[in-house]
Amino acid sequence: MNTTNLMKDEFFAEIMWNIESAIYDTDKVAQKENIILTDSNAKSSLSKAKNIAKKGKLKSTPKNRKEEIIFDLAYKIDGLKTDIREAKDVNTVFEEASVLNISDWLLSLKGVEDSIKLRMISGGRSYLDFLEGFINDGRKKFL
Repeated sequence: MNTTNLMKDEFFAEIMWNIESAIYDTDKVAQKENIILTDSNAKSSLSKAKNIAKKGKLKSTPKNRKEEIIFDLAYKIDGLKTDIREAKDVNTVFEEASVLNISDWLLSLKGVEDSIKLRMISGGRSYLDFLEGFINDGRKKFL
């Protein structure tokens, strides 16, 4: 499915922005530990998050601190699907809002993954470096 227009849809844009915010925040935490993540690591976390959404948990376990960060990011991303709710209108309280449909969630993950692929250079950080401006712009809109 073509996901290039998802960011033009306000519903999907907010979901994807939250996913990308988690990636950005995790990248900053990793940098404080002198661990440099790559676009491939971000993509790996998304793949793991998809597996968690479909199967409930991951079968493998991290072997080092960098992998722990990647796994933790996958679980953090997965946690967003229950933190983000679909409301009928702006006056809907969180408890009354609907849990995200799994197909919408997986489509949002695919949209972020496609965004990574669009900017990704093997072993590089083009996508992760792009996120700083994108997230800061989004904070004005979504927060």
